[in-house]
Amino acid sequence: MENSVVGWTSVSAGGRQLSLIVRSPSNKMQTIDDGVPTVIVERGDSFTAVPRSFRSIITKEIEAVYNDPQSHFRSLAARSPFKNLQTWLRTVTEGGRWDLRLHRRNRTSTWAGFRWECETACSAEIGLPDEKDLDHYPKSLRQFYSLVGFVELGNANSGIGLQGPGQHLRLDCMDFDYHGADVDPAAAHQLGSDGSEGILFYTDDGRGGWVSMETHEIHLLGNLTKTIEWYFGEMLSGRIPEWSYDWT
Repeated sequence: MENSVVGWTSVSAGGRQLSLIVRSPSNKMQTIDDGVPTVIVERGDSFTAVPRSFRSIITKEIEAVYNDPQSHFRSLAARSPFKNLQTWLRTVTEGGRWDLRLHRRNRTSTWAGFRWECETACSAEIGLPDEKDLDHYPKSLRQFYSLVGFVELGNANSGIGLQGPGQHLRLDCMDFDYHGADVDPAAAHQLGSDGSEGILFYTDDGRGGWVSMETHEIHLLGNLTKTIEWYFGEMLSGRIPEWSYDWT
């Protein structure tokens, strides 16, 4: 019901002031704001109940997957050349606990993903593949982005996870005193983050690893295929992939 969507209120949580979208009892669709206003669409919800400002985020591709997300993501698992990604996708989708999340930072910054909850492996929100040109990426990253757009382990504002294509900052744009493994910062790009300790990166020649945000030390995991396998191996074990001081 269009006029059942109401406004905003401010609440205190953990010492922070958060803004939350509030709804009247006639509209059950959940909305949250952890720095980015988010609408949560659950199984059986009608898209007509989505607030008008969020409806444009729902593409034809999202609508098609929403009708049967379990089948869609299991088909991705079957096509994945990365064994641990394949197993993780099958594991998190097994219980069928999912919702669709619509994010709207501002008028020009919107995105969506399917959040899967799992008790035995890391839960995450997964974006659908982006239509951006992938030709300039190393082969393993092209294969990865042909399956998914992004993988977000925290909330929409946490920065924990793997970024989507076109969002990769070059390492030489960061004012870091790099040392450790032999990597040219001008030919390396941020691929993801653990949200506090480290930055996951890839290189133009197809390698991957971590940079410590505290010490600026570079640690290589190996080629990109090995890096992606390591990442989802951690998630399969229920651990958030992160920089380890055991590498120093």
